[in-house]
Amino acid sequence: MEKPIEPVGQISYEEGNVSATVVSTGCTASEHFEVTSELRDSSCYITLVRTKPDYCRRVPFAVNVSIEWEPTASCETAPLVFTNPIVDLVKKVEKR
Repeated sequence: MEKPIEPVGQISYEEGNVSATVVSTGCTASEHFEVTSELRDSSCYITLVRTKPDYCRRVPFAVNVSIEWEPTASCETAPLVFTNPIVDLVKKVEKR
């Protein structure tokens, strides 16, 4: 089963870490995510994927996660393109 791509409020790469803001209901941690990459059309496409669902029942809130990731040899010099949908987390949290 393919894991869904995580919607994020923001996402960035700096000094060996992909950092993002995601929605949590109380049980979200950085360890619950992985970073995948694929070289296409001379760009490195980066995706943050949630590997463990958050089944807690707290009121949804935004949380920052940071996942260690170093570009593969094929992605080292390519521009990075994030594939996660960027959402307004304020509206997303209010909707839940």
